[in-house]
Amino acid sequence: MRFLGEAGIYLPDRDAIKFTALSGGDALDCYVTRSALEVIGCAAKDRPAALIARFQHNRALMELAATVKYQRSPAGSVIALEAEDLRDLSQDLTRRLAPSRPGKTFDMEG
Repeated sequence: MRFLGEAGIYLPDRDAIKFTALSGGDALDCYVTRSALEVIGCAAKDRPAALIARFQHNRALMELAATVKYQRSPAGSVIALEAEDLRDLSQDLTRRLAPSRPGKTFDMEG
């Protein structure tokens, strides 16, 4: 999966930020829903410009979450990221980064 570098676009009818990925030549519409935006610190009162700015600041995380969600269920051309997707990703990363033995320091060899 490869993500296009365009800025996210706020879609008021979906109350979500849209960005685009390519997979094998197919375009995938990715949406970051309001619930996911709240996980990264957006508030209900935030205007679209603030939502887009927060999305752009967290874009690498959103791309990672979209990649993981797509790999788990690649059917379709739309990926809608919800709060639960970000929480699941956070838990997955925490488990992968946790030392295997108490007191052991993190290392790249595992």
